[in-house]
Amino acid sequence: MEINFLGFSFSLTWFLVGAVFIIYICNDLWIRSYWTRHGLKSPRSVPIFGNTLQWTKGIQHSFLDYFKEQGTIFGVYDFHRPGLCITDVDLLRDIMVKDFGSFTNRWVTPLFSDDLKDALFNSKDEHWKGVRNIVTPTFSAAKMKLMSPLINKCADRLLKHLEKRQELHGNIECRELVGAFVMDTIASCAFGLNIDCQENRFGPFVTNAKKAFSGNIFTSPYLLLVSLFPWTLPILEYLDFNIIDRKSTQFFADIIKKTSAVRRESKNSDSAKRIDYLQLLLDAQERDITGDNKNKADGIHGDPEDEAIDEGGLQKKSSKKIRLNESEVISQALIFFLAGYETTNTTCGFLLYFLATNPDVQDKLVDEINDVAPKAEDVGYQSLSKMPYLEQIFCETERIYPPAIMIDRVCNEPFNVNGFTVPKGMRIFIPIYTIHRNPNLWPDPETFDPDRFRKENREKHHPCAWMPFGTGPRACVGMRFAIMEAKMVIVRILQKYQIETCPQTEMPPKQATNGFLSPPNGITLRAVKRN
Repeated sequence: MEINFLGFSFSLTWFLVGAVFIIYICNDLWIRSYWTRHGLKSPRSVPIFGNTLQWTKGIQHSFLDYFKEQGTIFGVYDFHRPGLCITDVDLLRDIMVKDFGSFTNRWVTPLFSDDLKDALFNSKDEHWKGVRNIVTPTFSAAKMKLMSPLINKCADRLLKHLEKRQELHGNIECRELVGAFVMDTIASCAFGLNIDCQENRFGPFVTNAKKAFSGNIFTSPYLLLVSLFPWTLPILEYLDFNIIDRKSTQFFADIIKKTSAVRRESKNSDSAKRIDYLQLLLDAQERDITGDNKNKADGIHGDPEDEAIDEGGLQKKSSKKIRLNESEVISQALIFFLAGYETTNTTCGFLLYFLATNPDVQDKLVDEINDVAPKAEDVGYQSLSKMPYLEQIFCETERIYPPAIMIDRVCNEPFNVNGFTVPKGMRIFIPIYTIHRNPNLWPDPETFDPDRFRKENREKHHPCAWMPFGTGPRACVGMRFAIMEAKMVIVRILQKYQIETCPQTEMPPKQATNGFLSPPNGITLRAVKRN
């Protein structure tokens, strides 16, 4: 069938295709004028994709460029979804702390992983509060003191393998060495497993942990399909498509299931004495828990912001009783394995790089170590709290290379931001990497300077100027463990070795573009034995 229009002949099919295309383009233009219509700046976007194509070069670089061009508050387009980006630290304190009740939840990425769907960071509202109160006691100061000897044992193995690697190759690849150490410590401290990844750094534990974070969510064809055609999501979920390597998550899920089964079978014997992460989760599976534990601040890294929330009643404890099901137990345990591996491994690699490229800083830190903990058995939770210069170096490393380069919140109810009413359901982008490089907050931000975090200087910082683990009630609950783990391995290495650059050292290390900062080429340094 043909249609005549203005002297031109069209088939009905092409006429309908053209009409749909025109409607789609008009709708796209209308959506991408959202921020202009609401009087807010936004970077240039393209049809269909919005700003997302720019993020494939590294979302950390894109948002830093946006900040330089657009200011502290601006809009972006995640495909057809408008989102608000905020780097104003006063506003962020309102959103993440003071008015937390209006921004309780995080944005849940589609097809993230079926095994992770019930993880704490994906949980919402009352359920999130209940799960958080169950998980938080695992990371109390008392638990950390009990875990530090286990970490020390893993560090003993690391030093043996470091020596072998240095003698054999004349250098060490930090992420490879530390990654195996991190996997050992998580397995030992959180799950009571002795897997010794350091003996076989290419074994299934480390290999699968690497695979889980090797993909790029910004170029995932599944995420692209869902973003363009939301109606395909239930189909892809039914077909079990994931943007994280499915075999990797399934490997760890199977390990957790088997370990849990052994614990249940022997619950009347030795497992009753266990106090680790997995046991807390299993206890929560067998009985109702409300969770009224408070994670008090301590000398390592308590969060006074959280305490103010608890005391002021802004974060109300969930009175609803929670009983975890098996899927929830697996999700919490799995995210601890995976997230703990990548973030701590990357932090330690960058910290060793900074020590190698700043020998004066390394010498000063070694003097502090010699004063406080000269021997291996001296290193522990208590001694770390007596090393202020180590704390300064750690904080400055996390400022330049934060483990979480971007976090977000979802608006629960209409909320006013500088005259703009944020609608319910809008995603708030919080670019940590950008905030940590704001020259108004951090003069000469690209320069490594641990003195920024001397006590007298740190007191001048805005609470939201430095937040590598987030802040407020949804901050990383495993922060204490990650910090203790990273500091202990650094101290143990420096007790025995001087870390230096070598011809293979990439300066500065190249950053990944997949949503993490982990250097794709690794961090290669030289370890020289001390006299």
